Amino acid sequence: MLRAEADSGSERLDSVWQDARREKEGGGTMQGMEPEPAWLAVRIAGAVAGALVSLAYMMPKSAREAA
Repeated sequence: MLRAEADSGSERLDSVWQDARREKEGGGTMQGMEPEPAWLAVRIAGAVAGALVSLAYMMPKSAREAA
């Protein structure tokens, strides 16, 4: 039983390595996919907004109330 499990595990590992090799050689399905410029801008804007909110919460409470 353990031998069969070990064999199936090594077969899965071989499959993973073959997939990785195919990706490296350019045969992967994600080859050449570029993000949409609009979505990229939305993600950047969201990251900047999140950073600003984090900075606002790091300010002392008295400075937040004064602002």
